[in-house]
Amino acid sequence: MSREYGEIAKLKKLSLLAGMTGDVGWQHKLCARLKKLSR
Repeated sequence: MSREYGEIAKLKKLSLLAGMTGDVGWQHKLCARLKKLSR
């Protein structure tokens, strides 16, 4: 379970980075992975 929380935290940080750099495609991919893990 804690491994999943670590993965979610990593994906959130990467999503923030993608948003800051304007990489919308990458951000959408990360959000899709986050959604899948959050279920």
